[in-house]
Amino acid sequence: LTPARPPPLPRALPLPIRACADPAATPAAAEEAAPAAAGGSKFSHPAVDAAWLPLAAGMKASGESASVEEWNEFIGVIGREAKDVPLALWALSLMKQTGRTPDAMTYEVILNCTTALEDRASTFFLVEQMYEDKVSLGDVSIPEDMEATLRAILPPEAFV
Repeated sequence: LTPARPPPLPRALPLPIRACADPAATPAAAEEAAPAAAGGSKFSHPAVDAAWLPLAAGMKASGESASVEEWNEFIGVIGREAKDVPLALWALSLMKQTGRTPDAMTYEVILNCTTALEDRASTFFLVEQMYEDKVSLGDVSIPEDMEATLRAILPPEAFV
């Protein structure tokens, strides 16, 4: 018997992204790292463009990463307006690369998007990232049908 072929991968993250590939990424490099879309826009959704431009300009001007709250707002726009999980994951990665540690709200915003789109693979990926970042799963809403599975495979301290 030959194993079944795995399903096709979801739409890839917008690449190449220099800042995400470079562990020494700087906030100034973050401005250049945004994926370019047609028409001179950085992103394919106007609300995401509108949120990104001041965030990137502020980072470039100050030479520092945006605050966690500012990143959360940007990622929230991606989740609510564009409903683009790969782009939200890109923003999470860029946030980390520029020196900011995601908090429970960061993950909550992306989890709201993944659960609304019924993207279970990304939801489990985020839970794994939360565990690695030591963000308590007890601080975010997890889909009810997933909680029992997560409690079975993760140590109890992941929920504290």
